[in-house]
Amino acid sequence: MQSEQELDGNIVKVRITGMPYAVEAAKIDIYELLLILIRGSFCHTTKIPKRYVGPLIGRKGTKIENIRLVTGARINIGETDKNGFTTLQIFGKYRQIVAATNMIKERVDTVATSDSVYERPDRLEFHELLNEVIDDY
Repeated sequence: MQSEQELDGNIVKVRITGMPYAVEAAKIDIYELLLILIRGSFCHTTKIPKRYVGPLIGRKGTKIENIRLVTGARINIGETDKNGFTTLQIFGKYRQIVAATNMIKERVDTVATSDSVYERPDRLEFHELLNEVIDDY
């Protein structure tokens, strides 16, 4: 198969050779890729440990909603596999996906480095006050 088309003022030439069924399969793949490019939407799939899903979502979904609003990306949280990893699918334009991925990584890294309440100054003060109140009773 040989094809020549004009796309945005540029001539695109494609030549696919092989068995007829393989050529047809390749044509379908190319058309699917073109649709993705024309729509400007991509999908990136990543996995995070299950224990970070809650902190990523945040109370009442505020953290994940903030990432969605700031980046414009659509984020789907999937199932957790047998190894304890949860699948995240991030949809959008390339820049939106990169921005959302960076924000997700930053959120997971923040949670990962502050697993102990005493490693976070904002929680340390709360726990010190709580201990004082408990000691008074």
